[in-house]
Amino acid sequence: MFLDLNMPMMTGFESLKQIRNDTKFKDILIIAIYSTSATQEGIKNTFGLGANAYIVKPTDFNDLKKLLKKVFEMDWKERVGDLKIDSFIITV
Repeated sequence: MFLDLNMPMMTGFESLKQIRNDTKFKDILIIAIYSTSATQEGIKNTFGLGANAYIVKPTDFNDLKKLLKKVFEMDWKERVGDLKIDSFIITV
């Protein structure tokens, strides 16, 4: 699941918290996307709330395609098993 952190009505942080508090969704992969910037606070919050990765959305469409290709080709079983904050951000 890709989750935009800048949503109206309910923030992505609130959505992430609700999703992770529901046992039906405990195993779903969640990738937080934060527009075109990243703050340490936002990264730490999404990590602490249980997201599996954090993406800073590129402004260039070709870079976005490369990034999404990279995400879909990742070995998520390996990544989720040993998730650390320093490898939490996925970049192009």
